[in-house]
Amino acid sequence: MTRQEIRSYIRKTFRKRIQLLLAESGQTQVEISRATGINKKLLNKYMSGEILPGPDNLVALGEYFEVSIDWMLGTSEDRA
Repeated sequence: MTRQEIRSYIRKTFRKRIQLLLAESGQTQVEISRATGINKKLLNKYMSGEILPGPDNLVALGEYFEVSIDWMLGTSEDRA
């Protein structure tokens, strides 16, 4: 895989998994934004796969949803 293919895979996987977590939680983007301190516009860009979150926001989302960063990025199938 090229670097571009890896980035694309990670972005797609993260988008799918963050959408799954949102659906499972039953919460809105606004509620998650408030709880994590992540700007709603940024959260929307993460949800659409436009961009990946930086380290601080990855940690905030992982802690909020109680999943590992590796799982969110698709480098592990283990949620914990």
